[in-house]
Amino acid sequence: MRKENILLGTVVVLLLGALIWDPTTGNFFQNLITNRLLPTVSPSDTLLIENASLKTKIALLESVSEAIGEAPSDAISAFVFSRYPFSFRNEFLINVGAEQGISQGDGVLYHSFLVGKVERVFLNESLFRTIFDPRWQSVVRVGNGGYEALFVGGNIPTLTLIDKDASIEISDVIYSADQNFLYGVPLGEVRSVQISSDYLFQEATIKLPYVLSDMRDVSVVISKSIPQ
Repeated sequence: MRKENILLGTVVVLLLGALIWDPTTGNFFQNLITNRLLPTVSPSDTLLIENASLKTKIALLESVSEAIGEAPSDAISAFVFSRYPFSFRNEFLINVGAEQGISQGDGVLYHSFLVGKVERVFLNESLFRTIFDPRWQSVVRVGNGGYEALFVGGNIPTLTLIDKDASIEISDVIYSADQNFLYGVPLGEVRSVQISSDYLFQEATIKLPYVLSDMRDVSVVISKSIPQ
């Protein structure tokens, strides 16, 4: 035991001497311990992770946009007023109104997706109802087959009244087909499909390629740009 203590003491003394004589030795041991015990993510790895996440989001947006086509370009950009600390999802106030040509019923887009329609118009502000409002109902088409369905709003929007024989598939595009909205504007994609409780129709849940809490600006498509 005494020999082991002497040996250990000798090693410690030598290490201390090395550290005093050459401080870079200390850095070597510190880096060795850090690299072995605490794995780190380099800046390049962090950038790769962020790029991968961004590409995933862009791919989802492009897949829907390519299937439907580009949204109308004749639109007015608007900023969304914050509702913090409240988290209302059914209505939002924006900073454009009658003076900017906004009218009741105008469609509201976010990243080219239909998210609502103008409900009330003021001089320089407007209030629009979102697809998350429980009162929202609009006719849509689904997939390349253009199967008709009823889009029902709420905290979790759903598709109802889909023909039982319709070949609805996961990731099929959902787009507007209501006479009161812009035709062909995407709302999202099919997440899942099931038979309704009465076994007469199919129903579907919806996948949205955005997070509503991230919405800071929107585009309002004025009525004169809607094809008649």
